[in-house]
Amino acid sequence: MTDPILGLAMLGLIIVVIMLGFPTAFTLMGLGMMFGFAAFYDPSQSWTANKIFTLMVQRTFGGMTNDVLLSIPLFVLMGYVMERGALVDKMFYSIQLAFRRLPASLP
Repeated sequence: MTDPILGLAMLGLIIVVIMLGFPTAFTLMGLGMMFGFAAFYDPSQSWTANKIFTLMVQRTFGGMTNDVLLSIPLFVLMGYVMERGALVDKMFYSIQLAFRRLPASLP
């Protein structure tokens, strides 16, 4: 198959599999592995020596060493700490106290 036909087949399969009710993450992961295996398949080697397994490890390591992605768990931790410490309630209460004499303020 040529590259455009392979791309259209992948897009069509993604739509079909998602419409069948499979979770999006598993659909993208499974179809990516399947089409990657088909694209890098070398019949002269065993199926375990395929390049797609090496590429998957390299992409996973590249994603884990990305410093920008460190902000995601820290953001979740910040939200958890604010929720558990009732910081938002205290902030709203202090705003209410500061603006209580203005018309149309919070009661």
